[in-house]
Amino acid sequence: MGKHSLPDSPGFWRAVTIAGLRYLVLVAVVAAVAFGIYKVAFENDGATPDTEETLSPLPTDPFLEETPPPEATPSAEPVPSEAPPATGKAQVLDGSDSQARLDAAEAKLEEAGYEVVAKGTAATPRELTTVFYHPGSQQLGEAVASLLGATLVQPVGDLRLDPSIPVTVVVGADYAG
Repeated sequence: MGKHSLPDSPGFWRAVTIAGLRYLVLVAVVAAVAFGIYKVAFENDGATPDTEETLSPLPTDPFLEETPPPEATPSAEPVPSEAPPATGKAQVLDGSDSQARLDAAEAKLEEAGYEVVAKGTAATPRELTTVFYHPGSQQLGEAVASLLGATLVQPVGDLRLDPSIPVTVVVGADYAG
């Protein structure tokens, strides 16, 4: 008879070990590719949808996606403005899970002559009170921030907010009222 590899011979076990290692490498590569696809598909916070929508000021979840501009950094003191506008439209959103903070910010704006046209709950909680403004409304945004003691004033950027409301205040946990 010819020479055969039997299960107890070293050549047989070497072949089984090499086949097993090849299988493990294949499984690791497939898992890495699947994880990469998952990460790109489900954790891409900077993605923008193909269709453009405009949100009206709803009482719940007015933010679809939030990508703050990289140049936005908190300053130590509120942003001063040269000639603050005395009136304007604003919406106030609770980013601190506190109805009392939301109501206090709304009352302070109304006492100063601003028209609060909507209020609700922000989809993203915030530590710092932030004022977002649409293009052409930076001075109004800075005036509102100064009035409320907000340390962050940012352009709307990628946020999907109603453009008919020039300023959106997201009341953070830092708001003292």
